[in-house]
Amino acid sequence: MKYVETIKIVDGVVQQFEYHKRRAYSTTGIIMPDINVPKDMCNGVVKCRVVYDKEVSAIEFIPYVTPTIQSLKVIDVVGYFYDKKYTDRAQLQELFNQRQACHDVLITVNGLITDTSFCNVVLENEEGLFTPQLPLLHGTKRAFLIDQGIIEPRVIRIDELKDYRRMHLINAMIDLDNPTTIVDINNVAI
Repeated sequence: MKYVETIKIVDGVVQQFEYHKRRAYSTTGIIMPDINVPKDMCNGVVKCRVVYDKEVSAIEFIPYVTPTIQSLKVIDVVGYFYDKKYTDRAQLQELFNQRQACHDVLITVNGLITDTSFCNVVLENEEGLFTPQLPLLHGTKRAFLIDQGIIEPRVIRIDELKDYRRMHLINAMIDLDNPTTIVDINNVAI
């Protein structure tokens, strides 16, 4: 089984690396080596993809462009299946293929909101910013924002979606305030 860490690099500086090292260690016991950013990848935002099991088998650097996701299709599944960041995303791809006219899917497990096909979610209302207590994958950006006290975990049922006004999609590459990945709740197809 192979796993992957997707690490954001901004102008040559590795972002939240401690969170990636911690997750890799809890996944396989690997001690993640330092990331040496090539000189030609030190401008702008770069995605570093590290593939590993008990040791690192590949590291690649790719210039990054944030996607636009403005609509979601709710897909309910039974049971958790992506608790670690596997390189094999076949099950997630099958769900993504059910998005119909939407940009992505919002996965619920037995009626509880979890994640999209590649992002953790943060729901916003007048009380604040909340992330599902039981995501499919405990993302590094999600952990960082919880540790900073910016977002709060809570159990969120799909029938409570109406209690929120918008949803922020986050992952290691996408920040909380990115305007191209903020979804109005009216654009979530149930």
